[in-house]
Amino acid sequence: AKQGNYREALRGLKYEIQRQFINNKFILDSDKLADEYKDEYKKILSMDEDAVWSNSIQLLSICLKQYYGTKTIILIDEYDVPLEDAYFSGYYDEMVRFIRSLFESALKTNSALEFSVITGCLRISKESIFTGLNNLAVNSILSNKYSESFGFVQYEVDELMKYYNIEEKSQLMKKWYDGYLFGNREIYNPWSVANYFNNECKPRPFWTNTSDNEIIREIMRTLTPEIADDLILLMQGKHVQTSLNMDVIYPRITDGADSIFSFLLMAGYLKPVKEAIETEIGTFMELALPNKCLLQDESMLFAR
Repeated sequence: AKQGNYREALRGLKYEIQRQFINNKFILDSDKLADEYKDEYKKILSMDEDAVWSNSIQLLSICLKQYYGTKTIILIDEYDVPLEDAYFSGYYDEMVRFIRSLFESALKTNSALEFSVITGCLRISKESIFTGLNNLAVNSILSNKYSESFGFVQYEVDELMKYYNIEEKSQLMKKWYDGYLFGNREIYNPWSVANYFNNECKPRPFWTNTSDNEIIREIMRTLTPEIADDLILLMQGKHVQTSLNMDVIYPRITDGADSIFSFLLMAGYLKPVKEAIETEIGTFMELALPNKCLLQDESMLFAR
């Protein structure tokens, strides 16, 4: 969906959805499917102009339920990537309307759904595409539930160090790739750890240049002197206390310190140092850069 304009992004999403229909088209040979669903299914396969794409995920799950006799599980990874590109390319409102219809039909009014798991950088409960959904259970970076599921925990890294016979480098590994905090559990970045072992156990910021960092550039272009001072403190390895807005959405990312630092926290650029402080005027938290890897990488980005 990262195409630069709505027409091409929508086309890309349609092709990806069509691919899932192609993968399962053998179910059309079964007499378990109702004829009207077969007709709609074939429209998706042929990219028919009359195909109702906003209901396509729901349609596929209904057809699979009829074929297999059990409800479906829908997994959606990085749900907010199409919205990120749409925001920076100027077609955010159009993409929100389509994604909202796609998700509401699949996740709200779908009798064939057992449950769904959705992942993304931004907290999903207040995003405008989810306004029609009231049955979401949200687990953010601050939640303890599933906190060990988003990377390697200490004992797993210890086992890896032992396997590669480099246990003496455990502190080096910790300095570079430990420091992410999910709930109350310290988490190692799994991508960086895997690349460390795959590159002769020499530490590097492996995330460098793996994304275009447009969001960071957008934030840097809109900084106030006060926010810039706080970012400089973070680059120096110090802590910053700030208010949080965990319901931030893309058009509001640069609205103020609470939105900027909340996004940087949810996207993994920052980590909580202490538990959040709840007050009458809002939520406050002490934040820092997670580790040496980000300290180097983002310092260079900030300097540019």
